[in-house]
Amino acid sequence: TKTGIRVLSGDHIDADIVIAATGLNLQILGGASISVDGKPVDLSQRFVYKGLMLDDIPNMALCIGYTNASWTLRADLSSLYVCRFLKHMIANKYTKAVPRCNHSEVEPRPLLNLNSGYIQRATSTLPRQGSADPWYLRNNYVFDWFSMKFGGLTDKIEFS
Repeated sequence: TKTGIRVLSGDHIDADIVIAATGLNLQILGGASISVDGKPVDLSQRFVYKGLMLDDIPNMALCIGYTNASWTLRADLSSLYVCRFLKHMIANKYTKAVPRCNHSEVEPRPLLNLNSGYIQRATSTLPRQGSADPWYLRNNYVFDWFSMKFGGLTDKIEFS
């Protein structure tokens, strides 16, 4: 109406300004297209490795934050791990690192454990998490801190 909103019950809510929004459309990597050796990669068919890499995509890291705590807590841990990982690559003279997932051994699960509309709308386009390490996102800062700071760097990684 000119002075507000009339809801289904017939009630009128006065408002000076009404903003209609259709919702957020979530995009992994800001919608960037990824290709490996000139072939496009369907990110929805990839598994997230330790919450920061994607299987079969070399030399790439990203941040999947917490959904039960501050996103930046996980971002800090991801950057810590990536620095350790790069030092390992340099020390061993590796130039390429690729997480490798046997998809037949991992049960796919949605990447984010939220029921929000914007998450549900994006689920079919997001990478997946798996049912077991290192493809499973714990959402546990204390466990992740220990794992990112002291955990192994080579599990399910193909180096060259």
